[in-house]
Amino acid sequence: MFKLKYRIFEEKSDMQGNDLDLLEEQSSIYGFISLKFNEEEIGYIIEEDEAPSPEDINCEMYLYHDNLTWWFETLLEVLNLLERNMYVRFQVLESADRWVSFEKNGSNLIVIFFNYFDLGGNIVSLDKITSNSKIDECIEIIDFNNFQKELITSTYKFIQEVADINQKLLNTNRFHNLCQKLMNFKEFKLEIC
Repeated sequence: MFKLKYRIFEEKSDMQGNDLDLLEEQSSIYGFISLKFNEEEIGYIIEEDEAPSPEDINCEMYLYHDNLTWWFETLLEVLNLLERNMYVRFQVLESADRWVSFEKNGSNLIVIFFNYFDLGGNIVSLDKITSNSKIDECIEIIDFNNFQKELITSTYKFIQEVADINQKLLNTNRFHNLCQKLMNFKEFKLEIC
């Protein structure tokens, strides 16, 4: 089973500027994200009601924040590549050697979490890594349709939440590209992009 949770923590007032150049700069939205593949989890999320105090949650936000826009772009790219390929891997954001690979196996995905140092610079790759090159390997098996639906639904929700904060952010190159990637999936057409 795959679950994706996120929470935007940027101040709404910071994302409501009217100048398009400023909006273009602000099109990377930050917050928490958690990807759970059965028992294996990537990311960190703290709910507001779990924090001992507002000061603690603000500290957590700035210590452990992620670029949510990057995560959704990368995961949609992985999903799009999985439509045409049996294997895709991606490098975890801000990690020099942490990777996640997906390999189709019927209606399932074999998800492998591993450490591997790659100087190639491609965050997303179709090149398969041989098992003797990986270290600290962990394997999970998830349903491909569940992965696809959860990712598409969460990305749509993220775009909708950003649009509710400031509709003009959807006019930035970054969000236009994110909407385009999402629209590649025929079964899920957007009304907001």
